[in-house]
Amino acid sequence: MEFGLSEEQVMLQDALARFLSGTGGLERTRAFAAGKDRRAPDVLQGLAELGVTGLIIPEAHGGVGLSLLDAALAAEQLGRFVAPAPFAGTAVMAPLALLKAGDAGQQATWLPKLASGAAVAGVALSEITGARDGAGVEARD
Repeated sequence: MEFGLSEEQVMLQDALARFLSGTGGLERTRAFAAGKDRRAPDVLQGLAELGVTGLIIPEAHGGVGLSLLDAALAAEQLGRFVAPAPFAGTAVMAPLALLKAGDAGQQATWLPKLASGAAVAGVALSEITGARDGAGVEARD
């Protein structure tokens, strides 16, 4: 049994590393976090062009149709280069929710938009996250 990355997965990592090395790094991310830059549209557009925003979205909906492992490899590179991009919610959590619980209409409407980078998703978790002492999170109604 092979436990290494496939050639395609290594190529994905390399392509992301080449792209992300020129996106601004830590200083740009600090400006983003400080509110000076609300979004990094060039980074999101580049990720969409590389197929990263549609990694786990099936090809039938405009995505690439890869696995969560591939998404984890992308997340690793995004973290390595401190990329100011909406990845976890937009490219993983929202597509998974739509694929698992969305109806055909919702999938047809939103998955292509997420895959192309035309839509950015925010994901909220249930109040169980607020149950942790000191979390500072509260959900009501």
